[in-house]
Amino acid sequence: MATRSLMVTAAVTLLLVVAVALTSPASVRAASDSSDDSTSNVVVLTDETFEHDTQISSGATTGDWFIKFYAPWCGFCKAIAPVWDELADKVKESNVNIAKVDCTKNRLTCERFGVRGYPSLFFFHNGQIYKYNEAAVRVQQAKQEQAMQQKHKQDKKKGESGGNKDDDEQEDEDAGDKAAVSGGDARKGGARRRRAEQ
Repeated sequence: MATRSLMVTAAVTLLLVVAVALTSPASVRAASDSSDDSTSNVVVLTDETFEHDTQISSGATTGDWFIKFYAPWCGFCKAIAPVWDELADKVKESNVNIAKVDCTKNRLTCERFGVRGYPSLFFFHNGQIYKYNEAAVRVQQAKQEQAMQQKHKQDKKKGESGGNKDDDEQEDEDAGDKAAVSGGDARKGGARRRRAEQ
């Protein structure tokens, strides 16, 4: 029982290693998920072989399965392909099977597990399914950070060009100045500015 617990702990640790590799900017490289399957320890599963090899629905003991559901065109899938191969090499003597399913060719299996995005990582242990969701959160965080950095760059460019105000604020101020010069009510420009800010 202690050995089984140790295996689960090792598998979860390896899951975290893959997750870090997946979300690390340095991991995005020109890797391909079409590695030479004949020399890889990653088990390639298809609609035809999935149940026979994994015995997921029957509960038979073919070991634990850590499966990557992917699409060949997916950038993150390509980025973790070498890590997935390395993971398979490291655990090949254990009770954990590292596998992959190409969802562009094996739609039935991917639909069966509700795969909606790529890569989707599932760990199957003792009849339980554990889906790794952190990747989606990390991708969203990375996108938000990238958008903030882009906005910061734009703000910095505006500051360097001599203007610290956005175009709408500047137009409102200009309109207010014109109204004051022409004898109109300068308060209209301020009211317009306050409405725009709300």
